[in-house]
Amino acid sequence: MKSIAIVLMAIVVIMGFTAITTAHPAFALSRFFNCMTEIANSHGHLTVADVNNCYHKEFHSA
Repeated sequence: MKSIAIVLMAIVVIMGFTAITTAHPAFALSRFFNCMTEIANSHGHLTVADVNNCYHKEFHSA
């Protein structure tokens, strides 16, 4: 009974870690697209420099 509880706890911890690590990149990607959309809507055009600025703003370690 005790070993089943340990196995279930390990599964819950692994699932929680997986959910946290996969959710962050998804939000960063949506913020990246939102940044590009905001610039394109405000200026009427989007340059490569704008895309690079949004990329570096959202993906700091890349």
